[in-house]
Amino acid sequence: MKMANSRLDKYNKRRKNTQILTALILIGLVLFVLLIMLLIFKNRDAKDFVKENNNGEINNEFIEDEQDQNNKDDDKSVTENEQLENDDETNNELNEESEEEQMIQMYSDDENVISAFSKNWDPIGTEQNEPHETQFNKQSTDWKEMEQAMKIATELDELIIWWLGNDGDQKAVGTVTSMDQKKIFRVYLSWITNEGWQPTKVEVLQENDMHSD
Repeated sequence: MKMANSRLDKYNKRRKNTQILTALILIGLVLFVLLIMLLIFKNRDAKDFVKENNNGEINNEFIEDEQDQNNKDDDKSVTENEQLENDDETNNELNEESEEEQMIQMYSDDENVISAFSKNWDPIGTEQNEPHETQFNKQSTDWKEMEQAMKIATELDELIIWWLGNDGDQKAVGTVTSMDQKKIFRVYLSWITNEGWQPTKVEVLQENDMHSD
């Protein structure tokens, strides 16, 4: 009986050891698998992190490039606007110089004349037919057209005519002032066939010699 029991104990002990060993092996395998999975996930996370950072750098570089391009476009627009402004200023200066070149200073021995000048004025046009005979009636077409010609020559929108009369064959001369009478002019006119009255000379006066006190 003792030998049978001893054999049974050895068998049970061996079986128990085998079970423990199998369990340890299984646990080891599970831990090994978990370790492998953990390493795989860590590598994947690391790759994703690098990828996101790379994308971020690329996006940042793209944004910076876009901003640089926008800044260049803005600078270009500013430069173009400045060029246009400079061109406008140049054109204005040229126009002013052109007007000054068109003005011809003239001599006068009249002590009442401050200065005298002429420009390349065009005839103002007319509604009248040829042959033309000058009329100095205030209601006449001549009077209205001569008034318009004197406004152009003096650059006055409104004026007072103090005297307007004959200055020779198909010629006239008038003394006019601004509405406040601070600007005084003597304007010479000539009739151009089929084209109307043309200013030929303007004198700037010190005093209105046609004003009756």
